[in-house]
Formats: sequence, structure tokens, C-alpha cells
Amino acid sequence: MVWLYLQWALAHLEPSHPLRSVEAFAEYTQSSLVFSFRLNNQALQTPKQKQANQKFAKRNTRIQGKPRAVAKKTEYPVSRSWLFVLVFLVCGGAVLELVRMFF
Repeated sequence: MVWLYLQWALAHLEPSHPLRSVEAFAEYTQSSLVFSFRLNNQALQTPKQKQANQKFAKRNTRIQGKPRAVAKKTEYPVSRSWLFVLVFLVCGGAVLELVRMFF
């Protein structure tokens, strides 16, 4: 599959392009983001875009604070034991009503 891509890419380059030879193109694809793009299907970024994204992320982190590593455990207004008692009363009453209807 890589060989087909290489043939297609070389066929679509202009004759005067510096990567027209197979060796130059293979060296370029192995040492650049093009190879990563083909394997991971990720968008390519120019160095300026990458630098701008890093600058934005740094600024954004400074403004909004550090991202939370661990989410806090949710505390409910009713304790777990009271919740169990309430569920038992509601579901237990429903089960008793069903038993009374059928038997």
C-alpha cells in the first residue's frame, strides 16, 4: 500500500520538483509528518501552526487554570444508607402490591 502511495505521489509531482526521485521522496516521507499522516490519518501541521497551537494552549492553561487530573467523587445530598431504605420501601411496597394482586 505504501508503494502504491509512493507511485501515485511521484506521478503527481512536477518534473522539476526536488522530490521527484524515489530516493528523495522516500527519505522525505520517512523523516516528516507525511509518513505520520499516512499511518495515523492525522492532519498535518506546519511548524508555524504547531507553534501557534502550543502558544494558545499555554495561554489557555494559564487563564483557565491547570486541568484536573482526577475527578472529584460525587457526593449526594442523601447518604447511601438512607437511599437504600427509601428504595427498599418504594420497591418493597410495589412488590407486595403485585403479590397481593396475583395471589
